[in-house]
Amino acid sequence: MLLVVCVAVLVTGCAKKKSIQAVEDLNKAFGDAKDACASVYAPDNLSAVGQDVDEANRLMDDKKWKKALNKAEATSPAVQNVHSEADQSREQAQRKAKDALAAAEAAMKEADAAQASQYGGSYYTDGKAKLDAAKKNLNDPCKWPQAAADAKAAEDSLRRARNAAVAEKKRLEEEAAAAAAAKRAAEEEARRRAEQEAWLKAHPPNYVVKRGDYLWKIAGMSLIYDASKFWPLIYDANRGQISDPDLIFPNQNLTIPREMSDGEMMKKLRNMWGKAAQGEDL
Repeated sequence: MLLVVCVAVLVTGCAKKKSIQAVEDLNKAFGDAKDACASVYAPDNLSAVGQDVDEANRLMDDKKWKKALNKAEATSPAVQNVHSEADQSREQAQRKAKDALAAAEAAMKEADAAQASQYGGSYYTDGKAKLDAAKKNLNDPCKWPQAAADAKAAEDSLRRARNAAVAEKKRLEEEAAAAAAAKRAAEEEARRRAEQEAWLKAHPPNYVVKRGDYLWKIAGMSLIYDASKFWPLIYDANRGQISDPDLIFPNQNLTIPREMSDGEMMKKLRNMWGKAAQGEDL
C-alpha cells in the first residue's frame, strides 16, 4: 500500500513538473509571438490562441496538472503558427514601408526643386510632417504598416505641394509679365502724351497775325505746317473772320487745324483744289 502511495505521489509530482514547464514554455512562446508584433500582423489568430493560453494557465492555477499539460501541448503549435504568420506579414510590411518611404522622399525632392516650401502652401507642411512620422515609425517593427500609410499620405501631399507650387509660380510669372506689360504700356502712353504735348507746344493751335503776314507765309512757318501749300486749310478753318484769303489783318487770332494727319491734310487739300478747279469757292 505504501508503495502504491509513493508511486502515486511520484507520478503526481512528475505530472506537475511537466505541466508547469509546458505552461511556462507556452507562455514564453506566446510572449515571443506578441513581441514579434502578432497583435498587428496576426491579430485574429493571436486573440484566438490567447484564449487557449489563458485556459492552460487557469488549469495550472487550479492544479489540474494533466489537463494543463494537455492544453499547453495542444496550444503550442498554434502559438508557433501565429508567430510564423506575424513574421511573414511583418517582413511584407517592412518592404512596403521602405518602398513607400522611398517614393515619399522622391516626392520631397521634387517638391523642394519646385520651391514648394515657399509656394506649396499647407500641402508641403502636411507632407513633411507625415514624412517625418513615417521615418520615426520605421524604427518600430510594430508600426511598419503605419509607416507605410504615413509615407503614402506624405507622397500624396508632397506631389500636391509640387503641383501647387508650379501653378503658383506660373501665376506669379504671368502676373509679373502682365504688370511689366502694363508698365511698358503706361510708359509708352506717357511718352506719347509728352511728345504730343511737346509738339503742341511747338505747334500752337492758334496764331496771331502780325504785320506783313499772309496765309501762304503762315502755313510755311515751322511752328505751323512747315509747308506753304497747306494755307487753304487755315483759310477754311477761319472763314468766319476771313472773307478774302488774300486779305488778313494784324491781331487776327487764327485757328490752326491740328487734328488731321499729313495724309488727311493732303486729301482735304486735293478736294479743295478740285472744287476750285470746277469754279467753286475754296
